[in-house]
Amino acid sequence: MAKSFDTLPSVDQRNSEGLQGLNPELISTSAYWRVDIRDEVESTQSEFKLSASSDDNFEGQVIVAEYQSKGRGRLDRSFESEKYLALTFSFLLKPLRSQEEWSWLPLLIGSSVVEAINQILQNGSERSQVLTKWPNDIVTSDGLKMGGILVEQRDSYLIAGIGLNVHHRREQLPVPHAISLDLFSNRRNKRELILSEILKKIEERYLLWNSLGMTDVEKNKYQESSLTLGRSVLAQLPGGKQISGVAIGIDPNGSLLIQTVEKIEKVSAGDVIHAFGNTQIR
Repeated sequence: MAKSFDTLPSVDQRNSEGLQGLNPELISTSAYWRVDIRDEVESTQSEFKLSASSDDNFEGQVIVAEYQSKGRGRLDRSFESEKYLALTFSFLLKPLRSQEEWSWLPLLIGSSVVEAINQILQNGSERSQVLTKWPNDIVTSDGLKMGGILVEQRDSYLIAGIGLNVHHRREQLPVPHAISLDLFSNRRNKRELILSEILKKIEERYLLWNSLGMTDVEKNKYQESSLTLGRSVLAQLPGGKQISGVAIGIDPNGSLLIQTVEKIEKVSAGDVIHAFGNTQIR
């Protein structure tokens, strides 16, 4: 039986306590990261673009915003949230590996986010897991969207952005198929801990990938985090083409492999719709 997220009085009660900004003293990271918390920006991705030619841009720089007036996700979709409800941040990476290999990083980052969240929640069953949905969504096992990943290449470096719904009540969520971490876990979560653990996991896996490239261990970690693999899917490609079949794997470049009636199709970009019984999850 699927979980019900609609009646969670212990979560809603916390709103009477008031929401607060991030406390830098409660954010614990290695020396690899330098975290910069900003009250309001257009978007954390744009903050890096504004200083793209600046010497201040370095690997491990993190910009966190309490509020984004023009937050956005993949395909320039908007990411909107009231102040203090979400965790929104971007960080800069300068991979040493060839740029042909960089296309794996969005999947590595998304899977790292999921691994960190599940460790925080200490989930013990498959139905309570947070998972990835190809190519860039963070979802529950029932397909409800909790957040997303946006990775953009800028010459010799990457800017990766992450947005997570954390403290939202049901009526504060942007779409019916969304969920917040508080609603999902039925408790109030600390954004400082979430940020710390996500950065820790990304650092661990990114540095290994930077050194060793794609390994079976890294590929297996992504596969274990995936809600998409093994499901019947409909891929909607740029230009209007559609591919339906079963998602059977991921290639080393991060492309989704779909077994159709006739052959195996490789999808490198697009939206994937999952079938859940008589419903579809976008």
